[in-house]
Amino acid sequence: MDYIIWMDSEKAQVFGLNTTGIEKSNIKKSGVDHHSNVDNVNDEHLNHFYKDLTAKLSGAGEVLIMGPGVSKTHFKTYLDSHDAAISKNVLSVENSDHPSDNQILEVGKTFFKKYEFFNTEVQPAQQN
Repeated sequence: MDYIIWMDSEKAQVFGLNTTGIEKSNIKKSGVDHHSNVDNVNDEHLNHFYKDLTAKLSGAGEVLIMGPGVSKTHFKTYLDSHDAAISKNVLSVENSDHPSDNQILEVGKTFFKKYEFFNTEVQPAQQN
């Protein structure tokens, strides 16, 4: 399965692309505390977030990472050191503020031209 990921520092929207359509799932950073100033606690939560996101991408084909700020770049760096197989399949890391699902998929069209279903409805991912 190929993936489009839109992410910021607290959540990720993951669009799984396969021959039957598009499935969307969400991953949230656990233990988000906007009032915490303890860097190592925040780093621990961020690493757990990246680990959860990496697990979702297990066995991924091609991956497009999008988002505002530096989180997308930090996640790519995390992949470089923690999962080289996924990292080598990252097509691009793109800047994107806070788009709608349709806007995310519009960007995805330019990278995943082999799929013809970008105008179909996005389905929620099946829960395992």
